[in-house]
Parts: sequence; C-alpha cells; structure tokens
Amino acid sequence: MTIRLNVPDNEYHGSPGVTFHRLSEFLRLGPCWYDRRYVSRTMPPPPDKDWGQLGRAYHVFGLEGEEAFRAQVIATPATYMGKESAKKDAPLIEKPWNMNATACQEWCVANRGKIILSPSDYDAAVAIGRNMRADPHAARLLGCGWPELTIEQDEPRFPVPVKGRVDWLASTSTKTDDAWAIADPKGTSELEHFERESFKFQYPRQLAFYRKLVRDEIGKQLPCFLIAVEKDGMHRCRVHQIEDALLDICEEQNNRDLDRLAEHYAGKPWTLDHDSRLRVLSTPKWMLDKPDTNNDGPAPWEA
Repeated sequence: MTIRLNVPDNEYHGSPGVTFHRLSEFLRLGPCWYDRRYVSRTMPPPPDKDWGQLGRAYHVFGLEGEEAFRAQVIATPATYMGKESAKKDAPLIEKPWNMNATACQEWCVANRGKIILSPSDYDAAVAIGRNMRADPHAARLLGCGWPELTIEQDEPRFPVPVKGRVDWLASTSTKTDDAWAIADPKGTSELEHFERESFKFQYPRQLAFYRKLVRDEIGKQLPCFLIAVEKDGMHRCRVHQIEDALLDICEEQNNRDLDRLAEHYAGKPWTLDHDSRLRVLSTPKWMLDKPDTNNDGPAPWEA
C-alpha cells in the first residue's frame, strides 16, 4: 500500500491502475473498450481533458484555504491591448478578453501551471470556497486533514494497483491514524437536485470505493460525507452523510464488479460487451388500458 500527497493530475490519470472511474467505464463501455484504453493501449490516448477548472478551484479554496487558492488560481483580465485593425501601423486599443488572440494566449503561457478562470468563475470559486468553510458541518470536517490523498493498493486480483484519490481525509492531528472521516465536495446546479444526482453519478459507490482503500491503509472504517455546493445562484453549501448501510451495499457492488474485471485480466476475452443477455422491452404502466375515470368538466365560461 502506498499513500501520497500532491500527485499531479497528469501523473495520476496517466499511470496504470484500477480506479473507481475506470471500473465505471468498464461497466458502461464494455471490456473491449477498457482493454484498448487501459490494458493493450491500442486506442489513441484521449486528448488532454479539462477536469473542471471551476471545480478544481473551489476544491483548493474549500480544502486548503484562501492563501493556497490565491497562489494557485488566477482570473483572466477583462480586457487586453490589441491592434485596432489588421494594418501594420494600426494603433493599440483596449479590447474585450479573447482567448483566441495572440496576446491572450501568451498571457496564458506565462501563467501555465495555475488554474485559469474567467472573472465570473473566479468570483464563483471564491464564493463557493468561503461558503464551504463557513458552513458549520463542512467547517468541522475541513478543520484538519489532508487534501487530494492518493492511495495505491497492491491487489492480488490485478497486475496493476487499485488506486483512488480521496479529496479530503479529516483528522484530529497530522497522523493518518487519527483520521476520522472521508469528505468529498460535489457541485450541483441546485441543492434540491443533489440527492437524485448523487445516485445518477454513483457518488455513494465512489465513496465506498475510497472507504475500503482507507480502511485497508489505516485499519479503520470511516464515515463518509458529501459536501454539496451550488455552482450557480447563491452558492449554498449542504453536507450529506452517507449511511453505513448504503456504503456496505455499494462496497458489495464494487467487489462484484471488480471480480468481473479481474476475470478479464486473468485471461477471459475482452469481449465487446460484458452483458449478452436478451433484453425485454416491457409495456410501461402509462400505456396500459385503464377504465375511463376522466372527471373533466366544462370550463367555467362554458357552464
């Protein structure tokens, strides 16, 4: 087992290993796709992916504080100085910021390594980060601990490690043995939609995956929390604890699907799809004949 801090994005996402997101891709896209992308690597690597600049930014503010945010995140200027026209001797004038302009691209190159946001996204990241740290439950979780904790586990089922990156491991001290909770900030359009979205995006299964990695590392079963933040509107924050019974079910599902993936690593053909069952398209309830119980009456002006 290896536990590391501050692993760069490109190193984490580019190294071999079974992650929760890769397991999800195996289930969603099939064994053949997984093999070509992660095992035989015959599929061209995906283009550099924007992992969500706004999300990365408010994670830094919420988990590491405002000082770290100011050091790592920068907003583009609202304007730049560019030529009035294409003429060689055209005067320079102030223009709205345009990422396609040479001057703006040069500015981005000069600030390479930082999270670059538009002014509006920068303000949103600040508001979200401050609201996260002001919420009493989130503040309790974020008071002491480690951000972006990468855990790699040697697993006999796989020739590559099983790994995950825990957004936040809360602790009462600087010792991992004193860790007491796992927390993961998640963005949403509205807080009222978050519980439904959490199942759509499999957040409980993701946290169950991390819970097991942490348990194998420190020998403790930790509670798991989702810190929901609104990306729009007032950027409200709400903390959800995932009940242990749900995490236990999700861990069983993860283990079942890891076993299915392990069979392919062990020699089972990387088939196009992992499920060849015949499917039946059933009649939906709304199409079934019902007795006419329509009690509609005339409009008031027709009575």
